[in-house]
Amino acid sequence: MASSKGLRALDVDTLILRCRAESRKAFDAQLLGANTPCYELFRRAVEEGLPEAWDAIYHQYRRLVLLWIGPNLSDVDEMVNRAFAKFWRFCPRESFSERFPTLHHVLSYLRQCAISARQEALRQRARSYQGGGEAIAATSASPEVVEDVALDNVAHQQLKELVWVKLKDDRERLVMHLSYEIGLAPSEICARFPKEFPSADEVRRIKERILKRLRRDKELQAWWEGST
Repeated sequence: MASSKGLRALDVDTLILRCRAESRKAFDAQLLGANTPCYELFRRAVEEGLPEAWDAIYHQYRRLVLLWIGPNLSDVDEMVNRAFAKFWRFCPRESFSERFPTLHHVLSYLRQCAISARQEALRQRARSYQGGGEAIAATSASPEVVEDVALDNVAHQQLKELVWVKLKDDRERLVMHLSYEIGLAPSEICARFPKEFPSADEVRRIKERILKRLRRDKELQAWWEGST
C-alpha cells in the first residue's frame, strides 16, 4: 500500500492509470482506504480543483453511479450528471480529508447523491402526471404539462439559491444539504460527521435556528407571495 506522501508525488496521469488498475481487482477493504490512487484523485479534484482529476473521476465512477441510480428510468444520463453535480457542489473543499477520511466515505457520499438524484427524477415524473388523468399517463406529456414542470423546476432552483445565501457557515450548509437534498435524519448526520455534530440534538437545534431565520426573512416571504 502506497503512502499518502508517495501518492501526492505522483502526476495525475499515473494516478489515473493506478486507480483504473486497482478498480479492476477483486474486492479488498484496503482499496477503500485513504492511501489509494482513487482517493488521491478525489482529493486533488476537490481540494485542488484539478479539472483532469474531475474528468477522470467522472469516467471512472460513472458506471457505478448508474448502478446506484437503478434501471427502468429514462434520462439516466441526466441523473448521472445531476448526481455528480451534487457531489461537486456540496463536497467541502476546505475540510475534505477530515470529513471523508477514506475512499469508503467518499463513495458512500457519492452514492447518497445518486439516490437523491433518482428521488428528484421520480418526484418530477410524478408532478408531470398530476392532474393529467389517464390520457396523459397513456401518452406523451402535452407541451403545456412539460412547460409547467419546467417552470416548477426553475422556481424550485431559484428558491434553493435564495435559501443558500441565507446560511451563515459550513455547518448550516451541510445540515441543509444532508437534511433536505440527501434526506438524512439527524441521527444519521451526526453518525457521519461526529466532529461537526456531536449529537442528533445539535443537528436539530441548527435546523430549528435556520428555519426560524428563514421564516422571518423578508426576501423569502416576498418570493413565496409572488410565486403563489
